[in-house]
Amino acid sequence: MNIIKNTFLLIAILLNVKLQAMNTIKSRITPAGFKELATYTQSFLQEHMDKLACQKNESGFVRINVPVSKTIKSNFDGIEKVRLNYWSPVAGVTIRPESIHTHPNYFESFIINGGYSHAVYQPGDKKNKMFDLYRILKNNDEKSFAFIGRTKLKHVKDESVEKGSIVIFNKDLIHKVLATQPETLTLNATFNAPKDEDQSSYNVYLSKKGTLDDIRTTRDIIVNNKSKPLIQEIVTYLSQLTKTT
Repeated sequence: MNIIKNTFLLIAILLNVKLQAMNTIKSRITPAGFKELATYTQSFLQEHMDKLACQKNESGFVRINVPVSKTIKSNFDGIEKVRLNYWSPVAGVTIRPESIHTHPNYFESFIINGGYSHAVYQPGDKKNKMFDLYRILKNNDEKSFAFIGRTKLKHVKDESVEKGSIVIFNKDLIHKVLATQPETLTLNATFNAPKDEDQSSYNVYLSKKGTLDDIRTTRDIIVNNKSKPLIQEIVTYLSQLTKTT
């Protein structure tokens, strides 16, 4: 009995160590680093204000992709892309309940304004709910999807992130956004993956209530004359961050 008891105790200790390690993963970019990225992004937006357009996302935000300069690449090892997500109440985006999903790349997100809550999941067992698993395949700006099979997911926790937080998105993170504060703005930095790691696909999990219409392969564009006021709002929030000490 003592052997069995000690074995379970050892397993519990190892699991606890693993969970502690997962909860103490350090971001590659510090708050000061995100401030540097915000300064660069603000300058880029101001310079190209009259040419930029935004993408609509059905989760309620607009997205702006910002090209990464050689200087930024040299200052942030492995950085590949920078983008802004902005939940503006006047953007005209019809918000739909977000599907549970993963992401194709590792990225880090800094909450410049507002905040949101999201639900986190992990692969489940026979006690958990069943979902239809679809693989989204990316080819440049085009997407397609394929049904992979049925799988079970376990709801791990609901988590809230606030202004000033850094959120790490590993490729194996399964989540969905539940609610967002008005005018939430996030600055996201995507990193290059190892050569043998797939960066062209991610997963979407549909429940019984879900439909294939929930899987979006295209994004609507907001033309410049309608994007410009949104970009000006974003610049204001970036300026507030870059002016802080």
